[in-house]
Amino acid sequence: MPDSAVRLQRLRAAMTVQAMTGKPPTLDDFRILLADHADYPNSVCAHPDPADHPREQGATIASVLMDLNTRQLWLAAGHPCQAPYELLDVAL
Repeated sequence: MPDSAVRLQRLRAAMTVQAMTGKPPTLDDFRILLADHADYPNSVCAHPDPADHPREQGATIASVLMDLNTRQLWLAAGHPCQAPYELLDVAL
């Protein structure tokens, strides 16, 4: 998507602010960030822009968070601002 650079910049800026707190980010911090609508229609949580041609519209259709230490994965099947995250335990 051509606006990916804008979204990446937003993610990096948010993580820089988070780092200034001196605390490691939590999964809830990432949930909030992935549901962010700042800079719409180029937001992290992307929704179709009605100004675009229907074939050019894009959207975030799923979101995944992982805790590599506990080998747990959370999946939001849909827009992260609307769909609940469901735990998928992938520990072996």
